[in-house]
Amino acid sequence: MLQIRAAQIIAFDEERRLRTLDQVRRHLRTHFAENVLQLDEDQLTAEIRQCVQRAATYGIISDRDIVRFAGLCAIFSWDFEMVPENAWMREVLEDAALTEPGRRLEIVFERAMHRLEVESHNAAMIMQFESGG
Repeated sequence: MLQIRAAQIIAFDEERRLRTLDQVRRHLRTHFAENVLQLDEDQLTAEIRQCVQRAATYGIISDRDIVRFAGLCAIFSWDFEMVPENAWMREVLEDAALTEPGRRLEIVFERAMHRLEVESHNAAMIMQFESGG
């Protein structure tokens, strides 16, 4: 019979945690370089750790979803769901009617990306209007 000791489980958990932090760090440095440029490695790691902890409070624990949550942090702010104009994001993340945390995150992500597209389009239209074109 295979026996796994508590120390082995802790080691596996620590290895997974470090792997996840590294994955998130690489993702942010690659896809959100401008958003995290001002952070050195220690600062970025601290922000990612807090991000992962906050994600867990919403039940977001898969690596894929943690990376997406961190992307939202990089775009909107490290505590994006606490910012008053993003209150809707927190409401979705806490929505008990949606039992799957990944689905709640997906809804937030899709709506947030749509809003960014609309804002970008509106800004382009305003620039075009103001330039007389």
